[in-house]
Amino acid sequence: MASTFGDKAPSVFAEFHPCEPLLVVARNDGHLEIYDTRTWNIVLDEPLPRGELVDLVFSRSGDSLAVGVKTKGTRRWFEFSSRPSD
Repeated sequence: MASTFGDKAPSVFAEFHPCEPLLVVARNDGHLEIYDTRTWNIVLDEPLPRGELVDLVFSRSGDSLAVGVKTKGTRRWFEFSSRPSD
């Protein structure tokens, strides 16, 4: 979901995790934040590469998150898993 208000207002992409109580918010001011929706605490605040946000999508399982940034094809991938490590 993207929203823009006016010419200079920020664009925001938000996506709920398909399995976990998490909300991911990517903003064009250069931050990716992940909120625990049970408490609304920020569990991750990660800088994004410079560029225009174009997409924010979880895989069906929720193990991967793709953040698309339009700058020479740059993509950042964040890996999530609720499965225990081997």
